[in-house]
Amino acid sequence: MINPIKKAAPAYLKDIKELLRNRKYRDLHDKFIVEGTKIVQDIIFTGGKIESILCSSSYFKSYPDQIESILLKRIELSAVSDSFFEKISILNSSQGILAVVKKPQYDKHILNNMTQGVILLLDNIQDPGNMGTLIRTSVAFNVNAILLYGKSVDVFNPKVVRASSGMLLNIPIFLSENNTLDTLKQNGFNIFAADNSMQNSLSIYDMQQNTDKNVIVFGSEGKGVSSEILDISDKIFFIPINKRVESLNVASACSISLFHFCGRKN
Repeated sequence: MINPIKKAAPAYLKDIKELLRNRKYRDLHDKFIVEGTKIVQDIIFTGGKIESILCSSSYFKSYPDQIESILLKRIELSAVSDSFFEKISILNSSQGILAVVKKPQYDKHILNNMTQGVILLLDNIQDPGNMGTLIRTSVAFNVNAILLYGKSVDVFNPKVVRASSGMLLNIPIFLSENNTLDTLKQNGFNIFAADNSMQNSLSIYDMQQNTDKNVIVFGSEGKGVSSEILDISDKIFFIPINKRVESLNVASACSISLFHFCGRKN
């Protein structure tokens, strides 16, 4: 086995700690962390831009074939003691491997030039687990792009990355600007907002399954869709459920809705 593995430098370990815990640091350096055996392997396999990999000494000894495949790809690899890796890990049970990955860069003109497709707009989604699941679901149903509106959780938060199973590298994700929705409407996109509190809401059963030009909007579980988005929405819809259940988790509601609007094309 090739063995150019090196001991992790203090500055490198400090960098990893900051990337795990500090959104501003991730934004400044355009990097983020993925942690766990499968997700690291998946990103290597799909060609994600991995800058470096850190593993525990036990991982290095236990998975020689995987270590060699990493080294054959000329990815910088460092090791630390098991106890130190446990300290920096965000997992309840560390798997002994993480990677520093470059953020994907997408041209915002993608949205302006989009002539058809489905866009998911997420309004103030703050729970990392929900955000990660929403991203993964979007990829599953071939959504063309995700727009983040308001004070949504950082999609490169390690918990979001993990909940998405690394799928955030497989779909363009943009921060919504003031004129983004206006531009999409001018380009012929419909805006369909999910909200079961509005009197003029339509059952999803009555919504056309038109996948040509749609923006599907979901808000946070606590506050729902922002009033400014509801005001410019073409239609507002709800998912009929048993009256004994107050509401669905936003990730569950989104999965049902994307199946309705997109699923038949898969």
